[in-house]
Amino acid sequence: MKYYRELQRILPAGLALVAIAAFAGSQQPADTANVENAATQRLEASHHDLTENDFPDSAADRYTRLTELDYRKVADELGVEVAAIKALAKIEAGNAGFVAPGKPIINFDLTVFRQMLRRSGISLAEARRKAPVAFAGVNVRRYGSYGAAQHARLRSASAVSRDVAYKSTFWGMFQIGGFNYRQCDCSSVFEFAKLMSQSEAMQLELFARFIRANNLVRYVRARNWYAFAKAYNGGRVVKGYAARMAREYARFKR
Repeated sequence: MKYYRELQRILPAGLALVAIAAFAGSQQPADTANVENAATQRLEASHHDLTENDFPDSAADRYTRLTELDYRKVADELGVEVAAIKALAKIEAGNAGFVAPGKPIINFDLTVFRQMLRRSGISLAEARRKAPVAFAGVNVRRYGSYGAAQHARLRSASAVSRDVAYKSTFWGMFQIGGFNYRQCDCSSVFEFAKLMSQSEAMQLELFARFIRANNLVRYVRARNWYAFAKAYNGGRVVKGYAARMAREYARFKR
């Protein structure tokens, strides 16, 4: 419980609640954990640094922008308006989902990484020695862009624990924490990362799974942007955030 309280302190309220649910769900019987670990190891072995070759040729020209069909498909799945999904994507995502083909936009969170290392019994001093880039600030000058710098931090952190590093990273257009992989209907964080690396359409699909798992679709159907913003992002900037979402919905509805 001490770790869960710490998560509530370091994460926005909505994400903290989701994180607590995810970590609580990770406490499994040994036999179940062993089966999952075996599957995870197979995925992990195939999921090193992502490259353009890691997703199908048919998707190679689609990693940059969502299409009308993508929005409509997810809207139909959730039973909401297309305009509502577009508004969520505009406000939540904003930017493109990739920094390069096969490399999704990510944000490696050092605070979450530290907490998860402690929970895993991994020495922070040893982690700093193995992963100096992960513990340093985002060095845009060295790596050429913010996106490239964040991928460098993730690679560095992976030298300590790939599992912890991926779970401590926020992925894709909608910046879903890796620790939420189960709520995106993935068997491991590595499957989650691989799907995030396929296309913006898949990132939107994972977002749909996430809000459905957390019972947030009801707010989208009701166009209750304030309740959605509070649940998804915490209570820090809810009013302005909700107002922007309402404006985008009205714009897409026209």
